[in-house]
Amino acid sequence: MKVNPDKCAIIFGDREYDNSSEYHEGLLEVASSFLNTLSRQMVDKTMVAAAAVKADVK
Repeated sequence: MKVNPDKCAIIFGDREYDNSSEYHEGLLEVASSFLNTLSRQMVDKTMVAAAAVKADVK
C-alpha cells in the first residue's frame, strides 16, 4: 500500500488516503474477517470428513 497509494483509493473509494490508522485498521479488520471465515470453513469441512470416515468405520 505504501508503494502504490492508488490501491488505497480503489479499496476505500474516493476518500483521500492520508496514512491514518483508520484506513489501516479498516483493512486489517476486513482481512481478519476474511481469514476467520476461511478458517471456519476449513474446520467445518474437516469435521464433516472426519464424521464420514467415522461412519464408514462402524
